[in-house]
Amino acid sequence: MVLLACLSLTGDAGGAPAGAVATATAGAGRQAAAGVSGAGDLASASEAQLLELIDQADSRRQQIESEAAGVNREVEDLQSDLNAAEDHLGALQARQWTIEHKLEAADHQLDEARAHRQQLALDAYTGRASALGYASSLLYADDLGALAARRSYVRFLGSSQAETMAEEERLRDQQADLLEELDGVRREMHKKQAGASADAAGVADGRRVSAGLLADAEAQVAERDRLYGEANARKSEFDTELADLAAQSEAVSAVLRARRGLDAESAGSEASAAAGGGQLADPYPGASFGSPFGPRVHPVFGTVRMHTGVDIGGEAGDAIHAADDGVVVSAGWLGGYGNATVIDHGGGIATLYGHQSQILVSEGERVTRGEVIGRVGCTGTCTGPHLHFEVRINGDPVDPVPYIT
Repeated sequence: MVLLACLSLTGDAGGAPAGAVATATAGAGRQAAAGVSGAGDLASASEAQLLELIDQADSRRQQIESEAAGVNREVEDLQSDLNAAEDHLGALQARQWTIEHKLEAADHQLDEARAHRQQLALDAYTGRASALGYASSLLYADDLGALAARRSYVRFLGSSQAETMAEEERLRDQQADLLEELDGVRREMHKKQAGASADAAGVADGRRVSAGLLADAEAQVAERDRLYGEANARKSEFDTELADLAAQSEAVSAVLRARRGLDAESAGSEASAAAGGGQLADPYPGASFGSPFGPRVHPVFGTVRMHTGVDIGGEAGDAIHAADDGVVVSAGWLGGYGNATVIDHGGGIATLYGHQSQILVSEGERVTRGEVIGRVGCTGTCTGPHLHFEVRINGDPVDPVPYIT
C-alpha cells in the first residue's frame, strides 16, 4: 500500500508513489512519470497513519503465515520420518520375536540332545539298552566271545554318541547364530528408537512453534480488524470533509466563471474542448510529480471522487512560480487547500497553487510568468510538504500536465 502525503479539497497527496518519480521535463514526460498513485490518496493524515498500521499488520500476518508454513513443512517431514521409523521398529520387533521363538526352540532341542546323550551313556553302564543287554549276556561266554561282545558294544556306543554330539554341535551353532542375529536386531532397534525419539521431539516442538505462530497471526488479524473498525468509525467525519471540499472547489469555479460571464453549462462545454498545448510554465521546476489528476477510491470506504490537480512533491520553503502572466484572483486561506493562490491568465485559463507555507502576492496583483508567488508548505488538509497545482478552464478543473511546457 502506498501512502502519499496529503488529502486536499481534491484528495491530493504530497510525495511521489514508488516508481513514480520524474524529472522536470516536458509535460507529457512528467505525466508518464507520475503514474497512478496508491490507494492512500484519499486518506487524511490520521487515516493515513491507520492505513500504514493496517498495512504493517497485514505484512506481519503474511510473514507469520509464511514462517508457520515453513514450520509445518518441517513438521510434516519429521512426522513422515517418525512414521517410517515406527514402521521399521514394528518390523524389527516382529523379527525379534521370531528369532526369540527360534532360539527358544533351539535351546529346547539342545537340551533334549544333551539329555539323550546322557541317557545313552547311562544305559550303557546300567544295561537297560537292548543292545547292551545282549552284550552283557555275552560276557558269560568264553573269552573270545566276551571279547567280540565288548568290541560290538564299543562300536555301538561310539556311533550313537557321535551322532548325538554332532546334533548337539549343530544346535549350538544354530543357537550362536540366532543369538548374534538377535543382538544385531536389538542394536538396530535401539538406534531406530533413538532416532524416532528425536523425530517425535521435533514434531512436538514444531507443533508448539506452529501453534504460537498461528496465535500471533490471529492477533495480527484482530489488530487489523480493530484498525479497520477505527477507520470506519470516522466515515461521517470523512463524508463531511468531502462535502466541504467540494463546496470550496465549486466556489473557486464560480468566481472564475463570473469573471468571464459564463454559466456552468457553457463553461463546461468550453473546458471539454480545451486541449492544452504546453503554454504554461512549470510552477515548481525540478520537483517530481506525485499523485496525478483523476478519480480516486478511498482505501477503506470505497468512496470515489476526483483528484482535480497534480501533487508536486518537494521541500518546505521551496519557491512556487506563476505558470503564466495573470491577475491574482484569490490569495489566502481556502479550507482544505490551506494557503492558496488562484491566478486568472485570461482566455478562460486559471491556475491554483495550494498548501503554501507562505503567500507572496495579494489579491488583484498582476504577476508575470515565472515570478515567485509563494513557498511550498503543508497547510490545510495535508500530511507532507508539496504543491497541489490545478489548471482550470472556465472554472472547471482539467489535467494540468498537457498544459505545462
